[in-house]
Amino acid sequence: MQAVKNRILSLAWLGFGLLYLLLPGINPSGDAVGYAGEFLQNAESGKWLFSPHHLLYGPFGQITYGLIGKHFTHYLMWMQAINAIAAAGSLYLLKRCFELISDNKSAAKAAVMLAGSAFATMRFATENETYLLPLLLSLWGTLYLLKHQKAENHANLYAGFGLLALAVLFHQIHCWWWLAAVLFFPAGKQKWVAAGISLGIILLAYVGSATYEHKIWWQYPFSDAMNGTVSLIPGFDNLKYSAINSIRTWIQVHGNIPYFLDAWTWLWAFPILALGLTAVAILAKNQNNIHEKTQNNFSGFRWLRFALILQFLWAVYSVGNAEFMVMIPFLLLLSFPAFLIKWQHKALPLATAMLCWNLGVYLIPNANIKTIRYGAELNLLLKIAEEEKAKNLIFIARERVMLENYLSTQTPYYQKKFKEEGITFMDADSLNTIQKSPVYTDVYNYPMPVSRNSMLNKQQQVKPTSAIVTGSIPTLYGNLYIYKLSSAK
Repeated sequence: MQAVKNRILSLAWLGFGLLYLLLPGINPSGDAVGYAGEFLQNAESGKWLFSPHHLLYGPFGQITYGLIGKHFTHYLMWMQAINAIAAAGSLYLLKRCFELISDNKSAAKAAVMLAGSAFATMRFATENETYLLPLLLSLWGTLYLLKHQKAENHANLYAGFGLLALAVLFHQIHCWWWLAAVLFFPAGKQKWVAAGISLGIILLAYVGSATYEHKIWWQYPFSDAMNGTVSLIPGFDNLKYSAINSIRTWIQVHGNIPYFLDAWTWLWAFPILALGLTAVAILAKNQNNIHEKTQNNFSGFRWLRFALILQFLWAVYSVGNAEFMVMIPFLLLLSFPAFLIKWQHKALPLATAMLCWNLGVYLIPNANIKTIRYGAELNLLLKIAEEEKAKNLIFIARERVMLENYLSTQTPYYQKKFKEEGITFMDADSLNTIQKSPVYTDVYNYPMPVSRNSMLNKQQQVKPTSAIVTGSIPTLYGNLYIYKLSSAK
């Protein structure tokens, strides 16, 4: 029986990959839809989709979809599948890295269970987002560096730094993992040669893409900071949301959970089971009655702790950005192997409890229950414009970016109809500055659960008595209404 259990746990990384593949989300983020829209808009032109923030993610999607994906599914689903595979690969590499650090195979399996069950891993493994492929590359590079530490081989050193550089090119956030290796990886002069070559790879890629985009090469990597997309002045929100998302990195905490459980009541079985397994984890005792002491010297692997610290501090600086914490479970487990070895008898039931919770309140419902129906809202808006012959209609949207991104994924014919009707999207902060009629909006009584988005955008718009309901659509959170506003005074 124990042999069967060990065999199952040794393939846990593969099981998680299949789970992610079978349960892709149907409520994509605005960025996920936007990436798909960019691809569809540029599919015919052949233009390469470089973005300074995640330089190679777009081109990678273009190449793989063009060669393979287009024969099986549409772009959004293809990239979700790619990320599921990347997540499985990351879990496998975590296992390999942990075994090199600790020589403890059972603790390595526990590490895979914990990281695979973490909400951050589940979320981005089932979404068209940019965070799993660079994680895979950073872990792959780390594996080669750990091999170099075990038996000095310069080929492993160059491969490790090369893969860490490639991770930076898939998402800039991994510059901190790369920098930790450059500064703190314990190696001789040869390290600086490998680090220099990896820096050259990064610079060459950015100079080339900036030239292709007709941008100034030394400004191009910092575009988000220079155009105001990234907030540069930290405040109390940085600490508040970092604390919240440190929890959400492991377990889902969101206002949509009661709605999901209400829609499918049988999902309650998962959080109830999770509660029971948490109790088992708390009460579990080491059957061998051994305080797991290891003979390994972990001090040589402390450079991974610097990677953990740098990555986490940047996530805090980025207002607790959950996307920037996806690597935290992996780095945490690699940074403190002795702790996991000692408590692995509790780690497995705890990981299973996390798995049950995140399955029941996120992965299963998010793959099957639609929340806000943005496509239906676009259809309703188009219908209103056609019926009321409201040419040059201005629509003030609570989720402007999401609606525009959804529109970008529609057929050229559908987009042409929007253009012919002259429908213009504007942000909610334009509500009191518009001087043109007809004006429509969805900002009043917008159905939305408590979330980071709702907490950061707390202002409630007071609906004027002159606002007239012109249509509505049902959503998981309640009805969404479209209002017509009276002409400006």
